[in-house]
Amino acid sequence: FVSMILNAMPKETGLLVNPSTRPTSSHPTVSMSSQPAQQPPHSSSSLPSIHHLPSTSMLPEADPLPPLDAFPTGEDTSQSAPCGPSNCCNHMHSFLNEARSLFSYYQRCLKLIESSSRPDFTDWDWLDACMERIAKHPRVSDKMKLRYFLHNKDNAKTFRLIQKNFKLNLDSQFYLGKMNLLHIACDSGWANLARELVLTERMDVNLP
Repeated sequence: FVSMILNAMPKETGLLVNPSTRPTSSHPTVSMSSQPAQQPPHSSSSLPSIHHLPSTSMLPEADPLPPLDAFPTGEDTSQSAPCGPSNCCNHMHSFLNEARSLFSYYQRCLKLIESSSRPDFTDWDWLDACMERIAKHPRVSDKMKLRYFLHNKDNAKTFRLIQKNFKLNLDSQFYLGKMNLLHIACDSGWANLARELVLTERMDVNLP
């Protein structure tokens, strides 16, 4: 289930990557121009850059916000009615419907998180309630939750809303296997977030 959702999202290695280190196709390409191809500038930092996070701005607007009563519960019904010849199609249909519904809410929250930095943002109550449901869903992993913090960037107010619901141990959440949120905030110049992580979350500043 989690793989289905993550496969529809940008790959983890594509979220934090310098332009010069982005994977390229292994197939040869033919240039129609006589000018030599320009090479992207080499980055002096050995750490991946946060500035190339994919935006959700291409997602279609959904007005009004979807009703939270329809949020998938994630309850496992396989024990009460095992899959058999007579009901296996129904099980698969329910499974796919839940995956699609969860992904829709997940993506909508990403879009609202990006929009929450605007002064005219007013959907705080819906975002808070939806994040509470996402935090309790058994099929939403910590890795998926960490994406919210990365898309939020330097917005301290929205960070507090996300962490209030998720209550993640941020010292143990490493992105790309080597960078926690404090590392990323410092490397990206997110002063508001770094202050929140150190003074409120009490993250360990001595972690390698």
